[in-house]
Amino acid sequence: MRQRIRASSNTTGDNKRSLSIPRLGLAVLLVGVFCAAAVAEPVSIPRRWRSLSELLDEAGRPGEIQFAMPSGVGGNVFAGDAEAEHPAESWAKDAAETLGFTIEVVSRGDTDILVAHLPDDDALQTLSDALAGDDVDRAVEAAWRLGWSRDARAVRPLARACGDERMPVALAAAVALERLDGEGRPQPMELSDQVRTGRGAAPDVTRDWRLRYRTRRRRRMPVAAVWPDITDAATVRRLLESKYMPLRRAGVRLSVALPDAADILAEAANDSSPAVSEPARVLAALLAMDEDVPRDLPKMPPDEEIAETITGVLEGERGAVIGSGYTNWGGCRTLQAPVMAGHEEATDAVLKVLARENETVDSLTVPMAASVLRLVGGEQVEKTLADAVEAGFELRRVSPWAPAVSLAQVVAHGSDFYDAVGREAILSRGNQDQGSGAYMLARMCHDILDDAVADLIQAADGAEITSYRAAEALGFVGGPRAVNALSEVVRREIPVQGGRKNYPDASVHFAAAKALGEAGTAPALQALLDLTEHEHHLLRWAAVLGLREIGGPQAVARLTELTSDDEMRLVRAASADALEEIDRAGTPEAVAEFRDRDEGVGRRAQFNPRNEKLADLPTGEWVQLDIGLPHSGHGGHEVSWDYDVANRLFIRIGGCGYFYGNSIFALDLGTETVVMIRPNDWWSGWHGLMPSPGCCGGRVYDPDRQVVWFGPTTSAGHGSGIYPVSFGTYHPATDRIEAHRNEGIGRTRHLVYDLNRKWVVPIGPTRQGMRIFGTETERPVNFGDTGCPYNRNGDGAVVGLYNPLDGRYYMTGRHRGEPFRTLVFDHEERQWNKLDWETPPMTSGAGGYDVFNKVRFLTGQLRGEETTFWIFDCEDPQWAQKDVEAPDRLHAHTSRNSDFDPEHNVLVVFGGWSWSIHVFRYKEVPEGTTAEY
Repeated sequence: MRQRIRASSNTTGDNKRSLSIPRLGLAVLLVGVFCAAAVAEPVSIPRRWRSLSELLDEAGRPGEIQFAMPSGVGGNVFAGDAEAEHPAESWAKDAAETLGFTIEVVSRGDTDILVAHLPDDDALQTLSDALAGDDVDRAVEAAWRLGWSRDARAVRPLARACGDERMPVALAAAVALERLDGEGRPQPMELSDQVRTGRGAAPDVTRDWRLRYRTRRRRRMPVAAVWPDITDAATVRRLLESKYMPLRRAGVRLSVALPDAADILAEAANDSSPAVSEPARVLAALLAMDEDVPRDLPKMPPDEEIAETITGVLEGERGAVIGSGYTNWGGCRTLQAPVMAGHEEATDAVLKVLARENETVDSLTVPMAASVLRLVGGEQVEKTLADAVEAGFELRRVSPWAPAVSLAQVVAHGSDFYDAVGREAILSRGNQDQGSGAYMLARMCHDILDDAVADLIQAADGAEITSYRAAEALGFVGGPRAVNALSEVVRREIPVQGGRKNYPDASVHFAAAKALGEAGTAPALQALLDLTEHEHHLLRWAAVLGLREIGGPQAVARLTELTSDDEMRLVRAASADALEEIDRAGTPEAVAEFRDRDEGVGRRAQFNPRNEKLADLPTGEWVQLDIGLPHSGHGGHEVSWDYDVANRLFIRIGGCGYFYGNSIFALDLGTETVVMIRPNDWWSGWHGLMPSPGCCGGRVYDPDRQVVWFGPTTSAGHGSGIYPVSFGTYHPATDRIEAHRNEGIGRTRHLVYDLNRKWVVPIGPTRQGMRIFGTETERPVNFGDTGCPYNRNGDGAVVGLYNPLDGRYYMTGRHRGEPFRTLVFDHEERQWNKLDWETPPMTSGAGGYDVFNKVRFLTGQLRGEETTFWIFDCEDPQWAQKDVEAPDRLHAHTSRNSDFDPEHNVLVVFGGWSWSIHVFRYKEVPEGTTAEY
């Protein structure tokens, strides 16, 4: 029997007026909001489907409304009446009657605050007593359950426990406070709000906290803002000075209860950790917000467009529906606004798609239908979805956006629905959509908490994508059982993938280590400290990333040792970064010494092979290694693998396997080990921002910053409509993504890094003129209408490269059947000039810069032709074809996946359709040879 937390009709404590509503049936669980409101003037609003937060937002427009609720409370309601006016309180009551939660009005000074939650007096009292009791294990368990209780009043005992002298209890309470209040990352229904308004994340968003708040018109405050007496300034400042990161984050959350919150948050905004400083900046801005934030509602298409779209959707006509360029899933998306407005014919059409009443409806359309209907909810939607699942709805193989929509349905409609059809989908091991249900289950598991943990532990037992996502979900759900299970995962042997893959895969270990950091408790800290002793440096690296999220004196001591002594720069760099964030009193001496030694490390190459197989290779011929590549759900081609010289890793961001993705992979060729650092995640859900998904996106390594720059992909218009970052950097050592203002740098297949000017340069087709990004100024250099003269269509794609010896940019390609040509960019005239050279006849190619011999490589093919191999001499610029049999099956789209590895003195080409790895050594160099980029 599972314990369910129900709404109570009588509440105690605090000064309030009760508007308790008994909970009714199955509700669409949503991200929570806490609602603080001065009583607003009556207002009328159009009748349509809204989330609770939208409803309160619109109903409160004439007055000063603030709102917040425990995470996981809410739902969608069909509300509004253009003829009747009601205050926000009345609209909230109407929503509560439909969704089945409790509304209370709490007075704070002259302000009445609406609080929407699921109070349970008996559970609150029992867990609060256990939290304050002498038994530490019971107290930790109680904190965890209070964090998932959805009872807003749990903030009081948790705030008190954050100052507990018993550190295991204080850490558990701080993490529980995050789960109660909303962990600071966007929740599924909040992202639906963004889809509704047609807006994704702003390009200047730098942290996930900002995504949480950007769809709100008014101030949305944490739970602590409702009760000013739950803490005091001395306690908050003590928390903010802690070396334990969960306590610092708790200090930020609790500060809003204080009169001098603005001053405290201003200080916290300068914290050494982005996980503390960004929430502080956001909350400070919310406290100071006086103006309304405009909100665009979905626009209703004309009636004739609705009718045409309905016809196309029902007939399953590819490319025949308005809003669709390839398949009729765009038709379902076009019907989104009519469905939300209660248009019966449009709603029926989308329901029929989900029910697969017409066999011509393709599998890409079904998950989009589910996405649209999830914005609506209701019994009919739930029944249709349940029937679809029971009838064998192919949740695990439908389109790239299924993680964001289809499996979400299974766990978004309450525990009974999960029992009926969800568990099998959560635990299934299909292909690219594995683990999506684990993601959703972890966010909405408050009334099936114990069952969720048990199911996720079972799902984490393996080496598939499901196991990776289940491990992540366990860290988020937390609790003693989850931490114990994750500790067991990181102690396992690293498995070797069989078949044509044949590589050690440390992905689940990596996910479990980061999940322990997410769990944030004392046992998780100890498990990570133990993992820092692992013989494999990739797992030591993962342990450091986890320790960065917990901190504490023990972590500081161990990280100091790793910064000084670890044999791998990757681990040393991650440890130094973690120390700078945790130890805000000052940079430890070990970090300063590391920074001094590390100066210019990205520009220094050395031939010193760790992989003995690559020590002695024949020159002038291709060698296929006996290791394969991850593919399928991981993506496989159409973006480059880039070699991180400083950390001796190959990094791939996104790509196309059987669908478009934005996963991040690392390959350590020295140990032949692959790690999925981040899985496909179009929702930016677990670990902050993610690149936009898609194919053919520019990537380039920056040796000065030791980061990989990524540009917007050519297919980024597909999917759910939420694209966290289109232009930014990925820092491998710290596993951090930084978004940069795009400033018109358009979609292109090739980015190059100008070593002399420190520019990121798009070479290839762009919709804009040539806008170059200066990495030092972080501003674009506008070269006006000097973009690529060749477009991307058909055989018009191009290959771009940079020659570090003459500082010039070159491209090869052709335009619509013209002869292949090489062009060079003239910086003075700011234009591309054609060169009278023999040019490689290929429309895309794999390349890399041999820093020892000062040549660039290009291997690829023209469609239908044999693969050819060319070399560009950087000292005497020209192309020369080499009479070398190149790897076969390098499709024009797939043959871009390569870079030069100076550690092993080989050009490495990654697979294409063959999912294999080939290496090529141009010339021998003595072991120990060094060179500067």
